[in-house]
Amino acid sequence: MSVIDFNKLPKPARVNLSYGRVVAYPHKKTHDCKEQIINEFDPKHAGYVLFESYANCPSRDLSKQVYLTHMDTLMIIKAYEEDKRFKTAINEGCHVNACDELKRLRSTGASLATLQSAGKDYGLCESEIVEIFQSGYR
Repeated sequence: MSVIDFNKLPKPARVNLSYGRVVAYPHKKTHDCKEQIINEFDPKHAGYVLFESYANCPSRDLSKQVYLTHMDTLMIIKAYEEDKRFKTAINEGCHVNACDELKRLRSTGASLATLQSAGKDYGLCESEIVEIFQSGYR
């Protein structure tokens, strides 16, 4: 009888997002059949990067999911780092998303201190945060 050392099992790398997550699942071992069974983390997801978002979804249970290879994910990251037009488009979209999130938070009756804390996390400047706070409920 063999003992399984769970500390040696490959674990997925996970990043939580505001409305979802990204999980990089490890590949299956291929050089030894016996090790493949032990080291396989999740046969359904092994070797993929899962992007999951429930933004603009009726519930978390109905989230949008996409599985990309590790290579495709790396190519997206490289495109962001190397292509100025792509990076600008992503950054501008991120800024609009951050402002929208702060407006949603403001609509709940959040205080200026709460908006400032969240706005700094979103990368917004102080003047934008104050402007959103002063705009009132929407």
